[in-house]
Amino acid sequence: MKGFHDLEAVRKMKYAPLGKTGMKVSRLSFGAASLGSVYRETQEDEAVEVLIAAIKNGMNYIDTAVWYGQGKSETRLGIALK
Repeated sequence: MKGFHDLEAVRKMKYAPLGKTGMKVSRLSFGAASLGSVYRETQEDEAVEVLIAAIKNGMNYIDTAVWYGQGKSETRLGIALK
């Protein structure tokens, strides 16, 4: 999406190949346990705002699992990506 990313931040982000997939992932990853309210209760709008900021700044490696809020982190990630 044109104008979405902070291009200066993306240029500064370091990326590495993901095995033999041909994909490059950010060396800095986003641990999504907090999106599932694992450590404290988080609001959906807060979670989406944080995710959007991370993605705008070049993060594309997001660690999530069904155990993070019994699917809450994946649901919130889907909302942010939409």
